[in-house]
Amino acid sequence: MSGSKVTWSGLTADLDTEIFVQPFAPIVPRRTDGPDPYCMKDPTTSSDYWVYTYTTGTFAGLYRTTTFDWFNGTPANLSHLASGYASNVWAPEVHCFDGQWFVYFSASTQAGSNTERSFVMAYTGANASGLMTASNWQTAKRLVTPDDKWAIDGTVFKANGQLYYVWF
Repeated sequence: MSGSKVTWSGLTADLDTEIFVQPFAPIVPRRTDGPDPYCMKDPTTSSDYWVYTYTTGTFAGLYRTTTFDWFNGTPANLSHLASGYASNVWAPEVHCFDGQWFVYFSASTQAGSNTERSFVMAYTGANASGLMTASNWQTAKRLVTPDDKWAIDGTVFKANGQLYYVWF
């Protein structure tokens, strides 16, 4: 199909090329020390706040900012994740449902042990301005999947009023 193009937010990408380049503008600089990034707009305020999570492998970091400069400032260190699960902390994602904030992530008891499981932390602060305060986050609770086996890289979404959790 020659001449195929896709338009998104007023930007157009050519689908006939060998490499597809998503037409983002501008591209946000990446953190070289923070894999598994996740970012969302704060839905609890009319201001342009963004919430960003990443991992170092042993903890999840969280920023709340009005800029996309993830390199300045100190993130909330969510190191009080889950008792006994402090290795292979992967793919943290922050979500807000009906004004309640959560961080979902995977972790294991020790590196290379194939004990990775999914976890969730709930935010207990009064409003989103305290998201960067680690003590405002509850100790993580394990999400028990139906087969109670290896569970990583989960994400959650709401459809038709129902929450769904999808994992690998």
